[in-house]
Amino acid sequence: MSTTFLIQNGDAVYDVSGRPQTIADNQKVRQDIAEFLSVEVQPSGFGAGIVSLIDTDSGGLSDGANANIDFAIRDYITSGTTRFIGLQRKNLKNRPTNEQISGLDFCTATQSATDPTLYIWQAAFSTLDGAFITKTGSFNL
Repeated sequence: MSTTFLIQNGDAVYDVSGRPQTIADNQKVRQDIAEFLSVEVQPSGFGAGIVSLIDTDSGGLSDGANANIDFAIRDYITSGTTRFIGLQRKNLKNRPTNEQISGLDFCTATQSATDPTLYIWQAAFSTLDGAFITKTGSFNL
């Protein structure tokens, strides 16, 4: 079994004795997926890179890309999940089946009907032991 530090609101959580609290199993894979979805693609390939879709000072989205942002969100999550699974398979030591992602079961992304700058997405992942983990998110451009 692998363990990792529990992170809440970007900070490690400590127990009453002052030691970092660790998590494993379903709680760990949920935290891993949340991190994967929230970071830019790292040199290792980890990360979905959705954050790069948010407009930047250099004009992050231009030339009609806004018209396809829902497709881009789905594509980033799908390709990121494929890389994440590949990274997990490189090191299966101490990783039980309930911490291994087996696939992306569905992924949707839609533009808000009331706010054209708001995009909402939802993704469901399955683990090798048959559990499902659903994550949702939204952002404004």
